[in-house]
Amino acid sequence: MTAVVLNVTGLDSTAATYLTVAPASYPPSVSTVNFAAGEIRANSAVVPLEGGVTRVRGLHMSTAEQFAALSNGELDVGLVREHPIGHDLDAVLVAEEPLGVLLATELAAKLGGPDGLRLAELAGLDWVGFPRSGSPVWYDEIVAIFRSHGLDIGPAAPAGQSLIADVKLATVTAGGAFALAPPGWSQPMPDSATWSPLAGNPLSGAPGPSGPRPRTGATSAI
Repeated sequence: MTAVVLNVTGLDSTAATYLTVAPASYPPSVSTVNFAAGEIRANSAVVPLEGGVTRVRGLHMSTAEQFAALSNGELDVGLVREHPIGHDLDAVLVAEEPLGVLLATELAAKLGGPDGLRLAELAGLDWVGFPRSGSPVWYDEIVAIFRSHGLDIGPAAPAGQSLIADVKLATVTAGGAFALAPPGWSQPMPDSATWSPLAGNPLSGAPGPSGPRPRTGATSAI
């Protein structure tokens, strides 16, 4: 047997992630499947066998880290939250997801209306946000929208701090904070926390694949 046909699936990631399947004797040059946080995504791959050994490598990186890896030739395609600046990298929109709010259940019941929550109703609550260093343009866009609705979100999270599901839920259920999440968030939701849509859909995450400009149109995407 000289090769195997695999179905590679990524699921329940807490950040934009890619998986690579390649023979063990040389480093892979392209990802096998890319997927966003909380998404389930599969892709088929034909992988040569060398001595019957195949290596699978899974990584997750922030938008800024992906831009750096793409520029250095360490990554073929990335899944990012913002369009790259400059002429070296290119990106195309592949999906838009309206973002809602995670709140303590009792607080959500007090603030929510028939059309969901309005951003202005979250004034006085802390935002459980991601570090600005991970995706500066997307972070600044969110903050600008918050401020236009009267929210003061305070200082950004420290650079390098991971925003994981357990941290989001633990902070939110304490009752003094909110977090953003897409509909159908894959994490188990305790009774003490509730996801609510935002009235008017003022926030929308827009992930898309990004790569060196000559490789625009690569098929690894969500």
